[in-house]
Amino acid sequence: MEPFAAIPISVDEALDRVLAVAHVLSVESVPLLEAEGRVLAVDLSSPIDLPPFANSAMDGYAMRAIDTTGATVDNPVRLAIIDRVAAGSVSTRHLTTGQAARIMTGAPIPAGADVVIPFELVREDPPGTLVVNMPLNSGNYIRLPGEDVTRGDMPLTDHMLLGPAALGLAASMGFARLPCYRRPRVAILGTGDELVPPGEPLLPGQIYDSNDYMLAPLARRAGAEVIFLGRAGDSEHAMQAVIAQSIAAGVDFIVTSGGVSVGDFDMIKEVLRVAGQIAFWRIRMRPGKPLAFGTIDGIPLLGLPGNPIAAFVGFMLFGRSLLRRMQGQTALPAFLSARCGEPIRNGSGKRNFLRGRATIADGQLVVRLAGGQLPSQLAPLVAGNCLIAAHEDRTQYDIGELIPILPLDDGSFQPG
Repeated sequence: MEPFAAIPISVDEALDRVLAVAHVLSVESVPLLEAEGRVLAVDLSSPIDLPPFANSAMDGYAMRAIDTTGATVDNPVRLAIIDRVAAGSVSTRHLTTGQAARIMTGAPIPAGADVVIPFELVREDPPGTLVVNMPLNSGNYIRLPGEDVTRGDMPLTDHMLLGPAALGLAASMGFARLPCYRRPRVAILGTGDELVPPGEPLLPGQIYDSNDYMLAPLARRAGAEVIFLGRAGDSEHAMQAVIAQSIAAGVDFIVTSGGVSVGDFDMIKEVLRVAGQIAFWRIRMRPGKPLAFGTIDGIPLLGLPGNPIAAFVGFMLFGRSLLRRMQGQTALPAFLSARCGEPIRNGSGKRNFLRGRATIADGQLVVRLAGGQLPSQLAPLVAGNCLIAAHEDRTQYDIGELIPILPLDDGSFQPG
């Protein structure tokens, strides 16, 4: 029997097999300014309270609330301004009855003061005398120590993807470097003697290579470092040589495109069989049924179809998930639920990944097809912002029904 004539497996089983070989990479110390998009490798507790001291939330005046008791427009309270406190400085004065201090946002509250009033709500008349025409409540416009984070709290945790807000919080806690999982090193290898780099003239029978220019940024968005070690020709020997070169270069993951179906020049699964171990090569999905996965010398290899749409879908499902798992992330892939804005049909009998565009309408996520759905059509992928996952057990989703979608970028959607 032909060694690869196995029954195609489900998308879910394929993902399980891919993630089963993933190993979390080592940890390294990363400068804070270089940590965006990295994955934190520890639970990070705060060594200080945030804010670390009581400070003013506004530009205004600090005073004692009790001194404003009974103040009205007709019977205002007058306070002597005895100090000016800028952010980064500390007042040496202790406010007592009838005294106030001019204070800037972020400056420490002077001793004795328990309220701040903004500049626009009061006036000086004459200069140096503050006129307050309303009673004030203790604590107004004061940020208390630890009201954001208390010392010992762990607001940043292991496996967290570090975005701008998390890095800002880490900086506020005083961390200049963060322990992060190492970025995976990924080799992107294309096959096909018919492929020509963009910018060169096309000869009869040739087409421009698009997969390298699509898969490399997808890998980088998943946190990887990408290396290119040349192009393999349509032969097992050439592919084995380039794969061996990749392994010698210390890559963590090899991604190929082309050479995984049943044609005379499709050799990826044979290379896996001879040089490593093959986990599967056919999946009940569309596009991308002929998709090979296995390991060579313990290095995962994902053999994507040469068709750009199939390669894109395969990488989004399996390549991105593997890379994120290598960096310690667990919830993969991140599907959302959207309501169908039009009937969505699936006559393939497979998990059908359609190009879609999701928008917000009346507070709900609504998805529609983004143009044509032929396997050769790349432009609708550009016009869309998600993949629609029509289940293999469903032939149609009606308007208003929920259907899973996989965002292509960060999952932010505009009003429809």
